[in-house]
Amino acid sequence: MLRLTALALLLTGCWPALPSSREGFACRVDADCAGLVCLGQVCRASESGDGGATSLRVAFYQLGYPQAWGSVATPQTVDVASLGRYSSTDAAVVRAHVAALRYAKVGAAIAFWGGPGSASDTALKTVMSQAEGEPVRWAVYDQEEDGKSPSTAQVRATLDAVASDLGKRPNYLHLGGRPVVWVRFGPEDTSCAAVERTLDANDAGVALVLKVFDGYAACPRQPDGWHQYAPDTATGSHLPDAVFVSPGYQTVGSAPKLARDAARFERDVQAMVAANPRFQVVTSFNDFVAGSAVESAPAWASDSGFGTYLDVLHRN
Repeated sequence: MLRLTALALLLTGCWPALPSSREGFACRVDADCAGLVCLGQVCRASESGDGGATSLRVAFYQLGYPQAWGSVATPQTVDVASLGRYSSTDAAVVRAHVAALRYAKVGAAIAFWGGPGSASDTALKTVMSQAEGEPVRWAVYDQEEDGKSPSTAQVRATLDAVASDLGKRPNYLHLGGRPVVWVRFGPEDTSCAAVERTLDANDAGVALVLKVFDGYAACPRQPDGWHQYAPDTATGSHLPDAVFVSPGYQTVGSAPKLARDAARFERDVQAMVAANPRFQVVTSFNDFVAGSAVESAPAWASDSGFGTYLDVLHRN
C-alpha cells in the first residue's frame, strides 16, 4: 500500500507540503531566489541579521540505480525506496527526488561521480537536464582519487572537464561564481601532498571541497572547503566548513554499523543547524547500498509521504 501511495503521488505530482520559498537554496544572483536575496550563494529572506555565515544544506546522491539495487534474488541493499527499484534517470523519479530534496531544505545534491565519460557522468547530465528550472543545485563528488592516487595531469583533466561541461549548466552548484567539485580522497591519500597535487591541478579555477584527513588543517595550502564522508558515523564537525549527519549504516549481509534512530538523528540535525557551518552535510539522500538513505522507504514511511528522516530535516 505504501508503495502504491508513493507511486500515485509520483505520477500525479501532488507531493504534500512542498515549500514555496527558495530560502536556503543555492544561488548565484538575486534573480535565482524568487523575491529573496542571494547572500553568500544561499537564498535568504533579507540582508539583515546577525552578520554570521550562511549555511547551505547538501546531501550525497546515488546515481547508480537500477543496477545498484541488485536483483530480488540477490539484493545489494537492505531496504528499497518507497518508490520501488527505480532507475536514477527516470524523469518521474527525478521530479519526485527534487520535491523530496526541497521538502528537506536541501539546496544541493552532491552526486557520486566516476569522472568524465563514466556511467555516472552520463546519468548526472540526464538528471540535471530533467531538473532544470528547479532551485536544487547539483555538483559532483569526484571519487577518482579514492584508491588510485592519480597524477596531477589526470586530476587537471578531470577538473577541466567539470569546468567546461557540467559546470556551465544553469543548475550546477557554484560558490563565488565558480563551479564546485567535491573530492573524496582515499586512505592512501591522507597527507598534505594530496592537497598540493589537487590544488596544483586546478588550472580551471573550480572551487574545491576536499575530504578531511588527520592533520588536514595544518596543510600550508588550503582548498575552498573541507568535508567528511563517514556514513557509518552519526555526526561529525569540521567547523567552520562542515557538519555532517547520517541516519544509519548497514550493508547487505552485515549487522548495522550505525543503527537507525530517528530521535538521535533529529538531535544531531538540530546540533548541526545550531553550529551554522558553511555546509550542512546529509549522508546521504538515497544511498541504499550503504544503508544511509534518508529518502522514504517502507521501514520509515510517514504520513507526510516523505518519510521520517526527511520529516526531521523539514522541521529543522
